[in-house]
Amino acid sequence: MLKPALAAFPRSRAMCHIQILKPQLAVADLKKVLAIEPQNAQVRKELESTQKLIRKIEFEKAIEVEEETTAVERCLEIIAEGAQRSAAIFYFYFSLCSFFLGSN
Repeated sequence: MLKPALAAFPRSRAMCHIQILKPQLAVADLKKVLAIEPQNAQVRKELESTQKLIRKIEFEKAIEVEEETTAVERCLEIIAEGAQRSAAIFYFYFSLCSFFLGSN
């Protein structure tokens, strides 16, 4: 038989998980507490509200729209990426030439 005194540990850990914004981890601990103390209405309420919080977070992630970049911003990004690639290619050829010219 599970000892009711042991229920304090997973419940405390569940509250810590909620405070550090990891409610998914709290659910497992709250279920452990309910397995030890099935009549504990407060823990049952905490479990329900944590599950609601998870559903709300998942819903908000699903409807979240990324900020659209303007055409100018996208062009600047492409230019920056191209400049980085060009610099890498230049460095590669410079290193290659230095290797062959230095080996004479």
